[in-house]
Amino acid sequence: MSGTEADVRRAQADAERAKTDFSNTLHQLQSRLSPKRIATDALHSVQDRASSALHGVQDRGSHVAGDAVHAAQARPVAASSLLVSVLIVLARGPLLRLFNRLLHRDGHRADRVQVSPKLTHDENFTITAPVLDAKH
Repeated sequence: MSGTEADVRRAQADAERAKTDFSNTLHQLQSRLSPKRIATDALHSVQDRASSALHGVQDRGSHVAGDAVHAAQARPVAASSLLVSVLIVLARGPLLRLFNRLLHRDGHRADRVQVSPKLTHDENFTITAPVLDAKH
């Protein structure tokens, strides 16, 4: 076999390898660029981002809760005062009914005093503490 025939066969083998490589690359690109694959990749990306964001929020939430617990432990009187204030605001209706019943156990309607909360404010609309307004 002469040098030119060997060169031609080498060139043909190189061309076949290049053609096979090109064909494989083309198939990979077609697979990557299919609409189903793009949609699936986008969905996975969004799910991953949402999952990492959720973990970040949970971590921050646990830090805030931990800080609140430490603050309550450092200032128990202030924390319990805040808790009692919130509970009074939430249960103000039943507490007022109880207060009225305790004031008027004897059942005389003539002496009965109705207690109701009245919010007051100044000219700048700054709300002050509720005032109990006794009506005869």
